[in-house]
Amino acid sequence: NVQEELAYAGKVKEAAEHLFPFDPFVLENRSLRLAVIDHLTYRAMSLAYLLTQDMQWTWLALRFTCCLLWFVAVYAMALRLSGSPGAAVFAGAAVTCFSYLLTFLFIGGWSANVSWEGSPLRFVLKSLWVLISYGRTESVYRLPRPGVTYLFLFLAALASVKAAETRGPRWPAVAGLLGGVLAYVRVDCWSAYLGAAFLFALLESRARKRLVLPLWAAAP
Repeated sequence: NVQEELAYAGKVKEAAEHLFPFDPFVLENRSLRLAVIDHLTYRAMSLAYLLTQDMQWTWLALRFTCCLLWFVAVYAMALRLSGSPGAAVFAGAAVTCFSYLLTFLFIGGWSANVSWEGSPLRFVLKSLWVLISYGRTESVYRLPRPGVTYLFLFLAALASVKAAETRGPRWPAVAGLLGGVLAYVRVDCWSAYLGAAFLFALLESRARKRLVLPLWAAAP
């Protein structure tokens, strides 16, 4: 979606060049909405733009970096929760590759977007090209913003898991801080985290047969 890409690229450039980013397309729009809604997402993406000074390379750098960090964050969470390195590797790989599987199912080889005519090799190569170059929401060349927002979400969740393992106020405070920051990353990520954090606190309290107060305190 070229229009979508241009809109987000403009906001990334605006965040890179101004302390308080405004609408990059309408000069008269000086609303502070961009400075609050998704602000940390665009600010994080602007750091990559400042390094590359090229929006296309920024997209690639963010996409591959997010995929790598997704795997690390989910692996760490799954390892702590399951104690199984194999299960943790599977979880990290599944989360990182999930959007590519969706792409193959809905836009790639099983879709009318790719012709079934020609040799099987041509069909596979064309499907792989569609898979890599487009993607549904997270592909390598497409919008990296979900990758950044989900990374913030995974870090907050990992802090909550760490808070359940340790004593003292440090990790609950970190989990609460990162969870609150999600409101400035993206509101739907923050909402998802709130629900998951309260559910996690409830399940941990039930498993231990007592209230795990640090988790309940960190959830809001």
